[in-house]
Amino acid sequence: MTVPYIAHLYKVPPEAIFKSLEIPKQKENAKKNLAQLNKEYYPNQDGVVLAHVQAVMQAFQKQDPPPPFPATPVFTPTPTANP
Repeated sequence: MTVPYIAHLYKVPPEAIFKSLEIPKQKENAKKNLAQLNKEYYPNQDGVVLAHVQAVMQAFQKQDPPPPFPATPVFTPTPTANP
């Protein structure tokens, strides 16, 4: 998966992910998957890119307030016609 795809999927700005990774946001980097970015920018540190992406996603998810609890629906019986 690429950074733009993950960003879209989890509603996180891709800029935040690239900034966390300290990787320039270029067209070439946006087309590379996480394994390719890890191999190129962190060659001797397996899983660094994935760990950063997960941390950014968790940080952004914590910022979102939970959705409001829906109100309990009120049941209103409809009058029935008597034959």
